[in-house]
Amino acid sequence: MSHTHIVIPLSQHEERPKEFRRAINQLINASISGSATLRANQTTTTVTHENISTERHPTLTAAAGTWADLSLRVSSITQGSFVITHSNEAATDRIVHWHL
Repeated sequence: MSHTHIVIPLSQHEERPKEFRRAINQLINASISGSATLRANQTTTTVTHENISTERHPTLTAAAGTWADLSLRVSSITQGSFVITHSNEAATDRIVHWHL
């Protein structure tokens, strides 16, 4: 992922320029996370979010206490969404947490 340097001029009266710049950088480089429900009897789940891009690769984590032998991977990423391919669990829905 390429990083863009943004220069924001500060007022001469700004009392805390370092804190101001740090806060702006955190907003620019903010991570995105969420949860997705893997539905019973399905093998793919699409996650959509406006900040998902092909330059950022999601990390998946199974929700605590709900996984035995689950196969889980990101099979594709496009602008605005990614697809999780997973094993078929006929009995119940499962939860996976994702983070970019």
